[in-house]
Amino acid sequence: MINLLKIEGLEPETINRFYPFLTDMDKEQIQVLKVLQDTRAAYEDMYVFENAVMVLNEISPNISEMEGSTPEFIWKTLDIIYRLHPKVELSWEVQMYIKYIFNDNGYYFYHPKLGIDNNYYNSVKELADNGPFPLKEDFFGIQASKYLKIMEYLK
Repeated sequence: MINLLKIEGLEPETINRFYPFLTDMDKEQIQVLKVLQDTRAAYEDMYVFENAVMVLNEISPNISEMEGSTPEFIWKTLDIIYRLHPKVELSWEVQMYIKYIFNDNGYYFYHPKLGIDNNYYNSVKELADNGPFPLKEDFFGIQASKYLKIMEYLK
């Protein structure tokens, strides 16, 4: 079996030749993983980052426009990125895109490896992990329920 991520200049035709049974989404995911592994494009450019987020969450992106995303999709993508490159730093532009998507959806904590000021993460995670349950309908209870929503999505 050929490790496609080690092929230099990986093109869709190469993937088709070796693995004709793969779906279009499978091929897109392989290409995105190759970009994440070999370049900084998704770590520097919010448009490339957003397209990577969409593909890694099994959504074929419309590359001609910004579509937006969700905190759940972004968290999953960041988990993948940090497994590939544990110490990668994201550009300010990509960090602000992530912060905007999270805040716009009412999330005020971020992935712990992200590098954005994350004042609430530890408290939110502690409450989500240990309760008391049911969670109160206050700021931290709502944030903890959103954290649990992300964790449920990741399962």
